Amino acid sequence: MWARPEIALFEDDLEGVSLSVDPRANGVDVERVQAVEAAVPTILAVNFTNPWVLSEIEPGAAAVVGTFEIKPEFLLKALTGQEGGPKGKLPLTVPASMQAIADSPRDIPGKFLDESYTYVDSAGMAYKYGHGLNF
Repeated sequence: MWARPEIALFEDDLEGVSLSVDPRANGVDVERVQAVEAAVPTILAVNFTNPWVLSEIEPGAAAVVGTFEIKPEFLLKALTGQEGGPKGKLPLTVPASMQAIADSPRDIPGKFLDESYTYVDSAGMAYKYGHGLNF
């Protein structure tokens, strides 16, 4: 399942345009993602145009892959091992929650905060800057 939250790049500072990093506020049908994850083992691919809050869509996933505006055919090739498999490191820290962002006093959210800012999945993986696996 590919979660592709959307923010209009050149409209993000206009009045009435959401700057939220909550997937619900940016076009992701969270209930649908959860239903698919509950029904079948699911690889969740998240398009990281921003450091999205994953707490509602990640827990049911069998695996999570971060994408960065990749074309679907290349994602499929990576997931099936045709391009050497998925690889890379996060160039950002995924926040634990909207509250963690609100509590961040800086222009660079999470930069000078403790580990409670970072999202940690049920397996104990912290989605912080530099996290990633290679296959």
